[in-house]
Amino acid sequence: MNRTLFILLLLLVSLASFGQHIYPLLESELVIDSLHGIAIEDPYRFLEEEDPRAEAWLDEQQKFFNRYDRTLVRKQDFQQQVSLLSRIRYSKFGDWEMTADEERAYEFRIRNNGYDRAPDLYMKRKDQDDYVKVLKSKDFRNSNEDHVIFKSIRVDERDKYASIGISHSGSDWTEIFILDLETRMLLDDTISNTLGGGNVIWKGDGFFYKHFKGSEDKIGLRTFPSLKYHHLNSSQNDDTMVFQNPDTTGQRSFYYSMIDEDQLFIDYQLPKGASWLSVKAVANISDGPENFFLNIFFYVAAEVDYTLVPQIIIGDSILIKANIQSPNNKVVIMRKNEVNKLSPFIPEYDMLLTDIHRLGKDHVACFYRKDSRYVVIVFDLKGAVVKKFEFPQGANVSGFAADVNAQEAYYYVESFTHPGIAYKLDLDTWVSSRLVEMEIPYDYDQFEVKYVKYSSHDGVEIPMYIIKSRDVKKNGKAPTLIYGYGGYGRTQEPRFSPDFILWLMNGGVLAIPNVRGGGVEGSDWAKAGQGINKVNTIADFIYAGEYLIRDGYTNSEKMAIRGGSHGGFAVGAVIAKRPELFKAAVASAGAFDMVRFHKFSTGFTELNLREFGNPDDEKEFPYLFELSPYHNIRQGEKYPNLLLMTGDSDDRVPTFHSYKFLARLQSVADPANLYMIKVTEGAGHSMGSTYADRMDNMVVMYLFLMDQLGMNLRMW
Repeated sequence: MNRTLFILLLLLVSLASFGQHIYPLLESELVIDSLHGIAIEDPYRFLEEEDPRAEAWLDEQQKFFNRYDRTLVRKQDFQQQVSLLSRIRYSKFGDWEMTADEERAYEFRIRNNGYDRAPDLYMKRKDQDDYVKVLKSKDFRNSNEDHVIFKSIRVDERDKYASIGISHSGSDWTEIFILDLETRMLLDDTISNTLGGGNVIWKGDGFFYKHFKGSEDKIGLRTFPSLKYHHLNSSQNDDTMVFQNPDTTGQRSFYYSMIDEDQLFIDYQLPKGASWLSVKAVANISDGPENFFLNIFFYVAAEVDYTLVPQIIIGDSILIKANIQSPNNKVVIMRKNEVNKLSPFIPEYDMLLTDIHRLGKDHVACFYRKDSRYVVIVFDLKGAVVKKFEFPQGANVSGFAADVNAQEAYYYVESFTHPGIAYKLDLDTWVSSRLVEMEIPYDYDQFEVKYVKYSSHDGVEIPMYIIKSRDVKKNGKAPTLIYGYGGYGRTQEPRFSPDFILWLMNGGVLAIPNVRGGGVEGSDWAKAGQGINKVNTIADFIYAGEYLIRDGYTNSEKMAIRGGSHGGFAVGAVIAKRPELFKAAVASAGAFDMVRFHKFSTGFTELNLREFGNPDDEKEFPYLFELSPYHNIRQGEKYPNLLLMTGDSDDRVPTFHSYKFLARLQSVADPANLYMIKVTEGAGHSMGSTYADRMDNMVVMYLFLMDQLGMNLRMW
């Protein structure tokens, strides 16, 4: 026997005998980049490409994971618990129907028709009882392995046609097809090179949509964004471009939405010398692409961080949620044909204004939040208070919207422990009535939800939800899961999720901190966790764990952390900083190489460069490099037992981030702990997986966490 091979076999046997994991071998290929005078090692750069070494290594990683998966002897019992939670039933009061749009003539459903079947699209007229299958996803497959998703459905104003957005294997890239609702047949029209469903807006005999230059590289940069109009029964090559984004690189894109039936709002940036202006404009699209003209009503230097969100148009007036000299936001009025002229409408309160809805002919509803309590205040069109609705702490509220002719509106209240409950609101009397009763397979009063605040590294108070069953004691030994996101100004609102209930029903504590970088306290809170301040986001998560230990909930051997997308990055950065704080971690679809993230896909967009910082900027680079999980793995360090999860078709956060991070962990970290990956075939960034995939991912993730924290399945 070859002496080297003999020594290698002897070493593997020795490692196995000491309880150390034997990971698939992958020979590194060191690349050294020089950036801002710093030498940066990248031993697994080749995993960014389609490389035979990567393919063979991933096959072995799959086998490694499968061996672990076969040890999950409680899988069937846990799946039965999942099945129980699907038995939530609603009993209606009166003749009210739960529909997405009360005015539309058609309703749509997407059904899997089996545990591992591709979804099909069904529709019916609202005056009919039964749904009819109209499209089969398998008819749109590019290959037998392709997972097709119906991503968006938009019906035209006359209820004659619907645009159907199709995505392949979870990709952000979308194709649009047109369904004749009367004949239930597809037209010949096909739209390509659009993203996220295309953001279709019907008008006249066609629709507006967002178009990009095509790219053969699915994780390449998304360039030349424009707004186009497509006439039905014509070629996409003949579409009319009504707006070309001034920045063709795709770094500064544009955003648009309808704010009434004829007014299109566009938010974009315009070059001015060596700098850029942030511009807000509206266009009347009642004539389709004809006479398309942008009325600019506001502009400011792009570096000035004003947030203006048009919500409602009443005549020539636009009601706008604005943070100008108002960190809690206020409502101002601007005129469509006057530039930079703001008039006060509703002043800033000591609560955060989160949303504004039109509520019938003469009223608007403003959503306010403070310390996890929602208040919805109804104002008349002179800004006077008409009615106030207050909700308990830990409740999330939506709805309170109605068009000018409506006599009633609906709103919905949900929490961490129960799904949304629907109410009807009479717009004359302001009396509301509950519309449904729920039948759920557990008693949600057995849970308690606390809203606490803890001090972070710089003394700032961070709010956090702590949810647990009342019979779980604060004895320092409760299995505890921190779940978080922490970016893009997104707030972790109370929401019902069956997987949270599974964790709680099995004796776990769930902690959800609203760290800086999110939006719980408004735009200043988000900025405090962006760019060079991203260190605050990571510190806030770490100090959440320390609070849970100090306050007697748990200890480091009983605590785990989980997050996806931005939350996946945060998990990677947290365990790289404080590996001893957690027993286990799950990171899904995260960006882990923060030196090169901006060279692919959406990483180059201004949104992401503002969120994380720009590695090419000499001042911002050190902060990014310090937090980059891939570059901060230390030789011999014992990191938490880690499950990485990703889809092999993710073109928003490319899968190589997870591959490179795993390769470095397995090569240099202490092999006594477990580092592995679960890759879902044909899935993208949270999309493209089958129902079976989603259920299996949830079961594996929670059984992994329960296994690591020493939890037993409870009977219920």
